[in-house]
Amino acid sequence: MLAVQQPILLQIEAIEVLRDITGQRFDYDPEAELATNQAALEQWRTWWEMNSTSVFDNR
Repeated sequence: MLAVQQPILLQIEAIEVLRDITGQRFDYDPEAELATNQAALEQWRTWWEMNSTSVFDNR
């Protein structure tokens, strides 16, 4: 969802949920252009690959 141009409110909500659930930030800016967020998106992908199986274990 963050890797494609979505309405700004949807991006803001998505990143807030990710940050709340994971405790991570990675400098993603929902108001920036997609190209500007590429490094942050790669950090989110890497984090997800390493942690996706345990994200909801504590919920």
